[in-house]
Amino acid sequence: MQEIIADKGMGFGRVSVLRTLATMQAGETWNTTAGTVNVQTIRSAASRYGSLSGTRFSISTQGDDIKVTRIF
Repeated sequence: MQEIIADKGMGFGRVSVLRTLATMQAGETWNTTAGTVNVQTIRSAASRYGSLSGTRFSISTQGDDIKVTRIF
């Protein structure tokens, strides 16, 4: 798993959630915080990417901590 930073566009310099999710292998976990990425953005991107690629993600929050796990 590799956290990808956007190199162009409106999200320049911020984490590219969709591209980060694409780098995850089954069983990998991405730990981040709500200050870095909005949890709703992660949920939306995971749903969209999952429907296109056939992968599934588990997203859990505890306070400001966000844990994203690729299921398969």
